[in-house]
Amino acid sequence: MDAQRIKNIIEYILACAGQHDFPDNELGPIHIIKYIYLADLAYSEEHEGQTYTGAEWKFHHFGPWSVEVFRQIEPTVYAIGAKERKIPSTKFEGDFVRWSVSDQELLQEADGVLPLDVTLAISRAIREFGNDTSELLNHVYSTVPMIKAAPEEKLVFEPHKMPKKSYPVREASQLTHRQMKKRKELLRDMRNKVRVLIENQKSEKASRLTTPQPRYDEVFHEGVKCLDSLSDESIESIEGELEFSDNIWKSTWRYDPDVSR
Repeated sequence: MDAQRIKNIIEYILACAGQHDFPDNELGPIHIIKYIYLADLAYSEEHEGQTYTGAEWKFHHFGPWSVEVFRQIEPTVYAIGAKERKIPSTKFEGDFVRWSVSDQELLQEADGVLPLDVTLAISRAIREFGNDTSELLNHVYSTVPMIKAAPEEKLVFEPHKMPKKSYPVREASQLTHRQMKKRKELLRDMRNKVRVLIENQKSEKASRLTTPQPRYDEVFHEGVKCLDSLSDESIESIEGELEFSDNIWKSTWRYDPDVSR
């Protein structure tokens, strides 16, 4: 595990989120750790299954989890002077915590030392999910390492099956001023393209979710009476406990589209 790389990613995640409006500019530990996982996942696809942080990930209660990564979050957050907001919980003991950072210089510094495939994966994911916990969890649960593992198992990262262009990992000190400027311009252009793509996807999703309100008029009630008259038997209520074999986690339907279709 490379602790410095983890710290750099945490700084970038918070600084990147800080470019967005409330509430997406505030992230909690669960958001940060999932975004780091997505960064490792993106990096591994281009580097023969090797993650950027070198941390060990496993299938835990809330998806991909790494104790090593989790321990680096609070020290890094406090070191960069992130603003903290606590939210009382009505369901669990203690409070929820959210951190935010508005620091353009920090964003540029973190961007300068991270590989492009890592920063692109993070910025794209933050634009899409922000601090929407349920949508973020749903996404990470559907990634390949997760659907091929059972609870508490170590996650296995695999390279991308199709050859793709990989980006060189270079420290900021190795880049010339012109290279740094060109890299930032390229990243800015790619971010703008990703932003437009995500906004279009959100608009399409919203239009699909918009459904007409039902009309509870005379026709509706007559239809319900008709359907009720076709059934002269009531549905029997049954109580019990449904159990699944642990083998279900290794079933091919979880990751084979031909089986799950």
